[in-house]
Amino acid sequence: MKLFHMPNTRSARVLWCATEVGADLDLVPIDLRRGEHKTPEFLAMHPLGKVPAAQVHGVTLFESGALCQVLAEGSDNGFLPTDPAQRAMAYTLSYFAASELDRKTIGAFLQVLFRKEEDRDAALIADTEALWKDTVTPWLSGVLGDKTFLLGEQLTLADIMVGYDCVFAGRLGLLDENLGAYVGRLAQRPGFQAAFAF
Repeated sequence: MKLFHMPNTRSARVLWCATEVGADLDLVPIDLRRGEHKTPEFLAMHPLGKVPAAQVHGVTLFESGALCQVLAEGSDNGFLPTDPAQRAMAYTLSYFAASELDRKTIGAFLQVLFRKEEDRDAALIADTEALWKDTVTPWLSGVLGDKTFLLGEQLTLADIMVGYDCVFAGRLGLLDENLGAYVGRLAQRPGFQAAFAF
């Protein structure tokens, strides 16, 4: 896989996943701050000029969840559960992260990181805080329970997809102790460290 990547963006998921499954990876740095995603060459790969974009099996793909799923399905190391119920839960959690958690969580984090307090989208930040504190944190903490990872003792696709959002929710102070410890376990993995390196 040839992966166009900038640290801390959603391409971090793909780098993390590729590392976990031992995939061959050709990493191409893209600096969004310098507008490298706006070139005609890059826009030909991703029409919205976002990362990740990747070349896999002779085709160009994008969307972090889809790329992680391709990597997981090509792995035989237990990264995608073989039990049908567990596999279904891995997919459910993964799509939940991409469809429900990403936009608000990452959006709120970027507001806090890059904007002065008076210029922030207060409604987005408040909505994100309510989403996590009232619903996601108690529910997800219950899913995790006393397990090492979301589906048991084996890291799976679900941990990379959901764990990515938990990283940013944690930086916003929106996790409970259980989920905070979970993120701490994720952060000890070399794949995580490579994905979130500056």
